[in-house]
Amino acid sequence: AFISEEGVPNARGRVLGGSSAINAGFYSRADADFFARSGLPWNLTLVNDSYQWVEKEVVFRPNLKTWQSAVRDGLLEAGVTPYNGFTLDHAKGTKIGGSTFDGAGRRHTSADLLRYARASNIKVGVYASVERLLLAASSAIGVLYRDQEGDYHHAFLREQGEVILSAGAIGSPQLLLLSGIGPRPYLSSWGIPVAHHLPYVGHFLY
Repeated sequence: AFISEEGVPNARGRVLGGSSAINAGFYSRADADFFARSGLPWNLTLVNDSYQWVEKEVVFRPNLKTWQSAVRDGLLEAGVTPYNGFTLDHAKGTKIGGSTFDGAGRRHTSADLLRYARASNIKVGVYASVERLLLAASSAIGVLYRDQEGDYHHAFLREQGEVILSAGAIGSPQLLLLSGIGPRPYLSSWGIPVAHHLPYVGHFLY
């Protein structure tokens, strides 16, 4: 648990599966406009295939409780329309979205996706806390992490490998900043050597 500089209480999931292990359990696909306005060359076929891959393992149709039905009905009475029923798509109006809790009330997290991993090609460090990226010529070549005893270790890329930064909306920019990737004035104020000046890292989080 932590409180932001603006006084907003929040929490981070320091557990395998990250904050998908502690969040409210609501699931929805991204707004199509996000892809159109991002300026990035998304492969939407791959995006949609990935959605289905994730949803098969961790997303369920919820059974609405009394208060959830009341919220739905209240939104409709207030004119938040159209009513879209159950859908995983981002939709204007009111809808019933997906849940990461199954019918028995058990939470499913991104860690459940490890069942798809090839055991011979993966090693999971469950007590590893990444401190920063290891860079060479502005490219990530590995990570520096600590174990539960506080000892430091390095993990480096294999040939043709890549570092995937997936630490959430708070953790990802934090790791970039700790690695010297971000606004030069801000990094300098903390005594962090600047590896790559990117002025918007750590900004616009709402």
